Amino acid sequence: MNDLIRTVLAYAVVMAIIIGCAKFYKTQNKVKIDPSDSSMDIGYGNFSLDTSILGVSDLNAGELVAFYVPGKPESCRVARVVALEGQHVEVTQGAVKVNGKPSVKFPAMKAFNVPEVRIPRGCVYLLADKPAETEDSFKVGPVPFSSLKGRVKQ
Repeated sequence: MNDLIRTVLAYAVVMAIIIGCAKFYKTQNKVKIDPSDSSMDIGYGNFSLDTSILGVSDLNAGELVAFYVPGKPESCRVARVVALEGQHVEVTQGAVKVNGKPSVKFPAMKAFNVPEVRIPRGCVYLLADKPAETEDSFKVGPVPFSSLKGRVKQ
């Protein structure tokens, strides 16, 4: 009888581990935008992620990415790529400028001013549609590539 109980318990533990891993894997490639998070103009809900980004060079300005806030690994946010490593970004007079040229991919941000910043190697500059309402590069500076979770599929 003891052997039967041990066998049943062993199977139950193994099944719990398999189900837990499957659930973790399934949610790993998704990002959830909470209804209370109004920093992005894409709505809310669950969005799939493309996690095949191998390096900063795989990104383009204007792409939507999910990232972990530096210093807060439990906090995942969504923002747009503004500038890549080596580029200069500046927000003045309501215009987003990359390498001194106005970027047409980003809406005018009238209330924000960010002095010119050179994006360090291995980092990206990310801005939400409403920067005052989230922790993007406007608040935390350039985000390390290692903090990116993936490209948001809309």
